Amino acid sequence: MKTQRTILLFICAMLFIPWGCIQAQQVRELSQKVRDSLAVELTQIFALDQGLRNLYSNKSVCEQHEGLRGHVANVILVVDSLNLAKMMDIISTYGYPSEELLGDHYQNTYVKMAEKVVFLHAPFSLFKEDIYPVLRQEAREGRLDPETLASYLDKYYVTFHRKTLYDSVFKNMIKVKGVCREDKALSDSLRLDIGLPVLPDSLFIDCTVTDK
Repeated sequence: MKTQRTILLFICAMLFIPWGCIQAQQVRELSQKVRDSLAVELTQIFALDQGLRNLYSNKSVCEQHEGLRGHVANVILVVDSLNLAKMMDIISTYGYPSEELLGDHYQNTYVKMAEKVVFLHAPFSLFKEDIYPVLRQEAREGRLDPETLASYLDKYYVTFHRKTLYDSVFKNMIKVKGVCREDKALSDSLRLDIGLPVLPDSLFIDCTVTDK
């Protein structure tokens, strides 16, 4: 029980680490400090996301401490929400995390992967009115690769509707590995909205099987 409390106290402490100490108006004067601060924030986001999931999947540790996995699962839900909010704050203030924004820090795997784990772990939130327009604008202005955004958004449809609308790699998780012809109008609209061309007609599938 002592180990379990220690782990959970550490997790809770991480949730209250101060974030975003550099103000937007200071970007020009403190550009390197901004980059350093953002790199630290992104590293913390990635480390907390992966640390919790590694703990959750560690059977030997969880079996030694009754109820630990359930506690960690609950904390993961909270952390995913907080990490998403922090990532959106970064994007709204500085733009999408990119090599241009972060400089040499972008070569750090933790820094580069932070946005990926955040958006892949919160697909149900990406179409919210305070999130989707921001990401769409970042894609339209070239700071976020539209194909990358399409994969994040498509994970929502694959996970919750068992179909692909953007024809992303996540189509491999379902039986019908392509966009159904009956969804062409919606697919065209969604892709155009984030700056992608519509799919060629040859890629649409006449879906005769329903993937449940």
